[in-house]
Order: sequence, then C-alpha cells, then structure tokens
Amino acid sequence: MAEKLDLEPDCASCLGLCCAATGFEKSDQYAFAKPAGDPCRLLQRDFRCGIHNDLAEKGMKGCDLYTCFGAGQNVSQRLFPGVDWRRSPDTAQEVFDTFYKLKELHELIWVLRLTLSACADGPERDKVSERIAEVESKAHLDAAATQALDVNALRRGSQSAIDGVHWNVTIGRKGEQG
Repeated sequence: MAEKLDLEPDCASCLGLCCAATGFEKSDQYAFAKPAGDPCRLLQRDFRCGIHNDLAEKGMKGCDLYTCFGAGQNVSQRLFPGVDWRRSPDTAQEVFDTFYKLKELHELIWVLRLTLSACADGPERDKVSERIAEVESKAHLDAAATQALDVNALRRGSQSAIDGVHWNVTIGRKGEQG
C-alpha cells in the first residue's frame, strides 16, 4: 500500500509556486493586485516571502490563509526537480499549470479525508475510503498525466460519497436537537 499523501504545505521544499502561479485582486485580503503567472513583488531570490512572518499585518491576509495542500513541494521536488521556473520561462507555464491541477486534486483529497472523519463504521465509510484511494492514486502521476486529469470529473464522482455523509451527519444532528 502506498504511503499516505502528505497534504501539509512545506514552503521550504517549494519554489514559491503560490507566489507566482496564483493571481489576486487588491482587496481587504491583499494590499495590491498581482496577475496569475507573475511573481509576487515580495518573493525573494530564495523563493521565500519577504514578509512571511508579517503577512496579515502588512495587508496580505489572503496569503496567510492560502494553502496549496502540499502541491507546491510535490511539483517542485517530484514533478519538476531541479527546474527553476524563473530561469526557464518556457517551462514556467507548464509548472504553474501542473501546480494548479495538483492543488485542486490535493484539495479534493483533503475534503474526502474530512468526510471520512465524519463517517461511522460501515458501508458508507468503506465507500469514502475506496474513493480516497482511487483519487489519491492520481496524485502520483507524472506531470503530463497530471495536467491531463479531469479534476472536475473526479469531484463529480466523489460528490455522492460526500453528500451521503453530509446527509447522515445533518440528520443525526437534527435528531440530537430533537
């Protein structure tokens, strides 16, 4: 059996992908706007944020709240090892596209794991566990196969398992309130 996929971000093992691939508008969450694909002006040469310890205080609460669910280090270390997107602009968009796709996949796995944590033992738990194994197996594909994934189809295929648990948890709570 494969080792459980780590969904915890490890910024030290990433090449600042969230700081370059993602875009945002100026708002109460972001002190300035940044287009997707452009490196953040706070991103340093070592791929670290220049204000990481003060993000919220400096008006970058959105960055403080953001998570890639571990996709950043997975793309940087496993799928594109040794590739510096700043020195390889022809590869940068491919790296960013793969990051987006893997982040969506990791987020779905996180939702399924959260769903599993709300399951009682039984067929519903087995169904969610099987779905996690199926979706998680996609997290180990190469870059080209990752980019070709239809994460929306995986999400739709997972929805009945998520809805079933949600339904049972909601009915259970209503029964407790009585």
